[in-house]
Order: sequence, then structure tokens, then C-alpha cells
Amino acid sequence: MVQSSNVVVPAWPKVVWGNNVPSKVMIFHWLALKNSIPVKEVLARRNILPPNQSSLCFWCLSHVESIDHLPLHCKWSSAIWADLFRWCNIRWILPRYLVDFSFDWYYGMGIKASKYWKMIGPATI
Repeated sequence: MVQSSNVVVPAWPKVVWGNNVPSKVMIFHWLALKNSIPVKEVLARRNILPPNQSSLCFWCLSHVESIDHLPLHCKWSSAIWADLFRWCNIRWILPRYLVDFSFDWYYGMGIKASKYWKMIGPATI
């Protein structure tokens, strides 16, 4: 089971491993969902980040660099998502948590999603 923002959802092997994306993308997505990517928040929690070093995001310098912030909500990555949605003529607000994003994206965000669409989200992350 994976703990989402407010509900417990079933294990996510289909969401991660059920896409036709390169192995590197699947592994990165899986590690991100397990909160194992070495972002500053994780490094600080493991006492690897030096105590005098800021845990703010390198790109925006306004939020803690977390696995939910960096690929989804940083102003740098938000611009990429905005361009992608504009290009595809889609209106969608990114969820707060990466696990919610992954489930929403995999199950089509309320649109009829093709197998190619299911590849775009994890590859963009």
C-alpha cells in the first residue's frame, strides 16, 4: 500500500511498471515514489546535507527541495508542465503530491488517455 495525501491506495506496480517507457524512466519514477531520489529534503533527513547548507530548491530558492516540489511545483518545472498542457489543449491542476500525480496521470486525468499519453507524464518527471 502507498500512503497518498489523504487516502491509502493500492500498491502501484501497474502505475510505474505498466507503461511503455524506457527502463531508466520507470526506475526513476519508482525511486521518486519511494522518496529515494537525493533531493535536499531527503539528504537533510539522512544527515548528509551539511548543516549550514540551505535545503531550498536550487532552481527557485523559495521552497524546500522535495520530491513533490521539484518535478511538479518548482517554477522551473511548472513552466514545462504549463507548456505541455497548453500544447495538448488540456486544463489540469497538478496535484500536491507525486503519488497523486502518478495515479491521476496513469488513469487518464478524466480524459481518454492513450498508451502514448501514459508515457508522457513519467518521462516529463
